[in-house]
Amino acid sequence: MYLNASLIGKALVFGPNEYRFDSYAFKLVIAKPHVYLQNHLHFSLQQVFKFNKIMYSQHVLVLVKVLDRIGFIHKFLIINKEFKYQQIKQILITMFFYKNTPFFKSCCIVSTSSKNVFISIKALRLLKLILGSSIVVLSTSSGVITHRKALHFGIGGRILYVLR
Repeated sequence: MYLNASLIGKALVFGPNEYRFDSYAFKLVIAKPHVYLQNHLHFSLQQVFKFNKIMYSQHVLVLVKVLDRIGFIHKFLIINKEFKYQQIKQILITMFFYKNTPFFKSCCIVSTSSKNVFISIKALRLLKLILGSSIVVLSTSSGVITHRKALHFGIGGRILYVLR
């Protein structure tokens, strides 16, 4: 996971064509969309970029919509642009800041490609007492939802993020 984060960080700073990161980043979007999105969210929280452009995929769009509903992302916009006679879709996101401070302090990734962390409904009920104002984003059979909706539906799932 840390190798993925450092490579994406270099690709963001130096540009996707530098050091041949474009193919690596594209593979990461398809294979691990939540890891790819978390790296961009981390850079946005550190105010490296006010606006972040993310490669478009259906999985990334689902995650962005969930984070938008929670309030972690302030706004998002899907951009279609033409580059060398190809249509390229990107998602432009802005984070929610209050007095130049991010409203959420961190976005911790829990499940990676090598280690999936699942939680049952019983453990989720216990976790609810500990969480306080933190939000857990789960991938369930009903889609990507927050822990509150998972408790409402009575289902568990794979933990993607913990937002504090």
